[in-house]
Amino acid sequence: MFGRLSQWLTPKETPQAQSRYDFYISGASKATEFDVQIARQNPTVLNCVNILSEQIGQLSWSVAQKDSESFEPVDHPLNAILKRPNNNMSASEFKERLVSDILFYGNAYVQIFRGNNRVTDLVPLDPADITPQMNQFYIRSYRHTNGTIYKEADIIHIRDIVGQNVEGDSRIMLSKALIEQDTALDQNLTNNFRNGTSVGGVIEAPTSVEPNIRKAIVEGWQKRFGAGGTSVGGTAILTDGMTFKQHLPMKASDADSQALKQQSMRRIAALFNVPAQFLNDTDSAKFSNMAQANSTFYNRGLKPIANNIADKLAAALLGKDTEYTIGFDSTRYAKGDIQMNSKVALDLFTGGLMTKNEAREMAGLPKIEDGESFIETPSAPQPTSHNNYETNDPKGPRTSAGPSNE
Repeated sequence: MFGRLSQWLTPKETPQAQSRYDFYISGASKATEFDVQIARQNPTVLNCVNILSEQIGQLSWSVAQKDSESFEPVDHPLNAILKRPNNNMSASEFKERLVSDILFYGNAYVQIFRGNNRVTDLVPLDPADITPQMNQFYIRSYRHTNGTIYKEADIIHIRDIVGQNVEGDSRIMLSKALIEQDTALDQNLTNNFRNGTSVGGVIEAPTSVEPNIRKAIVEGWQKRFGAGGTSVGGTAILTDGMTFKQHLPMKASDADSQALKQQSMRRIAALFNVPAQFLNDTDSAKFSNMAQANSTFYNRGLKPIANNIADKLAAALLGKDTEYTIGFDSTRYAKGDIQMNSKVALDLFTGGLMTKNEAREMAGLPKIEDGESFIETPSAPQPTSHNNYETNDPKGPRTSAGPSNE
């Protein structure tokens, strides 16, 4: 009886049930190791990933109060793991590895090692070796290429672009055509440089010239009109029917390729939310827009990735029902344009719209005692004798010199 009951309660693996959950098994935009290696060879992609990973890697992180408006680290045993996630990686290397995996593969996987009811190590796994799965009960597992299957509780899975799959979508795969176009432009410019010529002009002769005379002409021309010559910028006189034809420094097709390359570079930078100025694009770099570029870089580039990592680690290591979370100290990046923020904070404080501590927090400064009060707005000046006009006075209105008709 109990055997039949057990068989009846066990879910049947019918073709319909399998097809219902097939879309949970693998992502359509998963980046393979080959795709990532091709993307790493693209200078623009590699530069964008390095900028984001290095900047987030330099941010300090710690266990902090969950509901605090600012970063307030607390003393917690997990801080030791955040400072040294494992024996082979520093905190900066660990964070840079996570950001790199997220941007290249669309996924980052961290294995949790525990001992004596506490976390002992956090070790990143190669995303190319991991395939996440989800069964009909929405329970996740992670299969390694060596055959190991990890439970959901033992893996921290951080996704970049969240779609309909268990895996995150890769920016590289979603923009594969753009990256291939940029790589082709690089190859075209490289071939032009490698196979093309770069000369100032050509000397033509009506008849063939003997080798010894040709050599003497070349040496004499270089000595007088070449770099460092005695007659650079002067006028050359040619005899025996020889002519000199000026060579154009750049063909129109080469100029078009360079313009397309610059446009392609800016589009890839926008894909990673990295300002083009950070990629040495001097045409778009101006002093007036650098402050806005820094603010955009933090709010759209650094902050979403850092918050994603912190939230996933906090949920896996601290749990949901706790007063603590994991946060990044992004004070120096959140400031953006310090001069602009300080001016706005000062205007709001002197206008009586925020307290002194609120203004200090906006400017990235710590709170102080007695800083919760508003500024006392000075009252309007009271009338004095020299500007107190009495129109009913028979002697006329008063002025600074007395009544006007005295």
